[in-house]
Amino acid sequence: MRNWNLPFVSRQRLTLASDARFGLVRYADDQIWELQGSSGKPAGGESAGISLVTTYGLRARNLRIFPRFLENKQAASAPQDFAVQPVLHHFYTNFAALSLAPFPGLQVRIELWVPQSDLLLGRVQITNQGVTRRKLRQEWVVQLNPDENGQRMLVEKVQNTSVLAGRTGNLSPVFFMTGGAEAVQSPFSALCQELELSPGASHECVWGMAGCSETETSFL
Repeated sequence: MRNWNLPFVSRQRLTLASDARFGLVRYADDQIWELQGSSGKPAGGESAGISLVTTYGLRARNLRIFPRFLENKQAASAPQDFAVQPVLHHFYTNFAALSLAPFPGLQVRIELWVPQSDLLLGRVQITNQGVTRRKLRQEWVVQLNPDENGQRMLVEKVQNTSVLAGRTGNLSPVFFMTGGAEAVQSPFSALCQELELSPGASHECVWGMAGCSETETSFL
């Protein structure tokens, strides 16, 4: 796969969907995502440098996932907050990899993969490239604007694990993150991790967003 260094800025769009050559495609329920480079503040939401958006085939008004980073009471989620703007390195029909620096000396690599129609996976690696120990928090915010009979994403416990779960159309989407992530409800529903990184150290986690008919099925 070719290595690119393409600035991923406002109004750029990249479609991500399951590829029949590499995974399971359910053509009657093919959930397609769009990776967006953003600059403005969306209606009812927070500005985000990058975000993943779907309408679940018009079963939701929209669902949006984006990262947010906090260090020393300073938050970074919008493009103007980042020390280094998002850069796209790899992209394919069902995969994308990009990097950004929310704060000076803090490198974040994000890989996104759609292995099957009802599942989106993300892998995040955060590296302290500075010379001092860093304490920070990473959050992954999930905003669901459901149909008229749905429910936005809320913190729930499934099998004693904190997840974000909602309801829209005939789907019960669930968002989960590894590494003992904690859930926060305000101002937006999110899963977060408190991190402490020595100079040169890295932390890696994986998250998943599944859209099945029942909450338990999405979690599994």
